[in-house]
Amino acid sequence: MRTAQTIQSLIYFFAAGLCEIGGGYLVWLWMREGKSLGYALAGAIILVIYGVIPTFQPANFGRVYAAYGGVFIVLSILWGWKVDGVVPDMYDMVGGATALAGVGIIMYWLPRVEAAAPEAIITDCLSCRLQFEHLLPYDVFHPLEVLSRAYESADLKPI
Repeated sequence: MRTAQTIQSLIYFFAAGLCEIGGGYLVWLWMREGKSLGYALAGAIILVIYGVIPTFQPANFGRVYAAYGGVFIVLSILWGWKVDGVVPDMYDMVGGATALAGVGIIMYWLPRVEAAAPEAIITDCLSCRLQFEHLLPYDVFHPLEVLSRAYESADLKPI
C-alpha cells in the first residue's frame, strides 16, 4: 500500500470511528439521559453512514473490521476523555497503543509481507514469532537458528 493509500485508509478509519461513536453517543443520550427523539434519529443516520464508510477501504471485510477494532478502541478512549472527562490511565494508554500496533500489522504490514512472499521470517522476539506463526504461512526462525543451520550446512574444518 502506497503512502497516499495508507493516509486515505487512516482517514476512512477515523471517519468511521467518529460516526460510530458519535452516532452511538446520540442514541445513548436519547435512551439514558432523556434527550429528544431527534437525537436518536440523528444517531441512527450517522450509524448508517458509519456502515458505509468502511466499504471504501482497499482490503477485504474481515481485515478491515479487525483493524478497525483497534481504531475504535483508541477513539473511544479519546472520546471518553474529551467528552465525558474520564482521563485515560496508564492501562488505557498501553491498551490503546497495543490496539494501534494491531491496526498497523493487520492493515499495513501483513499485506506487504504477503506481497513479498519471503522464504522465511527471522525475528529474535518470541512474542513476534508466535504471532507470525499464527498469521502467516511462512517458517519463522530466530537468528541463532539461522546461524546454526548455516554452520551445519557449511563444510567447516577445524583451524
